[in-house]
Amino acid sequence: MKPDINLPGTVVVGCDGSWHSRQAVRVAAREAARRGTGLVLLSVAEPLSAGPDRLQLLVRAADDAISDAMAVAEQALTLVVDIDPTLPTQVVIAPELGAPEAAAAAAGAGLLVLGRHGVHGQLAFSIGSTSAELARLFSCPVMVATDAPTQPLPPDAEPSVVLVGLDAGRDCARIFTVAAQEAAARGSRLVAVHALAPGTGRARADLAAGWRRVHEAMRSVTLPEGVPSRLVITRDDPVTALLLRARAGDLLVVGTKAGGRLAGLVAGSVSRGVLDAMPCDVLVVTPPRPGSGDDRGLALAGQEPAQRP
Repeated sequence: MKPDINLPGTVVVGCDGSWHSRQAVRVAAREAARRGTGLVLLSVAEPLSAGPDRLQLLVRAADDAISDAMAVAEQALTLVVDIDPTLPTQVVIAPELGAPEAAAAAAGAGLLVLGRHGVHGQLAFSIGSTSAELARLFSCPVMVATDAPTQPLPPDAEPSVVLVGLDAGRDCARIFTVAAQEAAARGSRLVAVHALAPGTGRARADLAAGWRRVHEAMRSVTLPEGVPSRLVITRDDPVTALLLRARAGDLLVVGTKAGGRLAGLVAGSVSRGVLDAMPCDVLVVTPPRPGSGDDRGLALAGQEPAQRP
């Protein structure tokens, strides 16, 4: 059965045939099953790096690129069927990133899943890369799949958790809400980490003010019933504080202030540092576009109030 890609909440995964892409398809299939939504396999025909100057050859090359994209998508579909043959899945082939097919998939997406390319996760969003351009096209959060296959936890191990890094900025409540939704879908605990690196110029009053702002933002979010949460305050470096607590099988949720979505994330930022290490899957909550209505549907109304950390 094909999902309606124009309905909100669809999980979309970018497919390019690489090992990283196959890992992303696995993660996306699990996410769609958790959320009870459809899965869209989006394959974009690679642009010509050095196109020939004859129209006939250009047309043939474009046809070959679309054929390659279709083959990649069919391989991804086979993988999805092996994982869950009942999952509603649709294949979308886009002749280029700006094609209507890609725009339609972006309009209905609740989550974009991409593979981790290169040695560092940041390379998935190098300026000019297909992944970076997809992230620019989509308004929803972006999940970057780790390379490591998910292994079942030992019976005596702590259950997996959703870790979310929170600062005292204005997007704090929105990022926490996205993390709460993921924790609800996974049946996991939610651990919020507010980290402030120690410094001689940071007064105790500043630390207390930051804690109050984060605490108030968390209390303003209505958590789904049955999702326990707690707040960890630390003076560690924010990236270190998150990476030390993350394990394989967990989910790390971070925000980004990158004006260009995820293309060329700033070195030294928390999101860049987490993507460079990636001990587990990472969900990046990007800033909403002005007037895009990206905040619609984030409120978890009608649920039990958040627990006090």
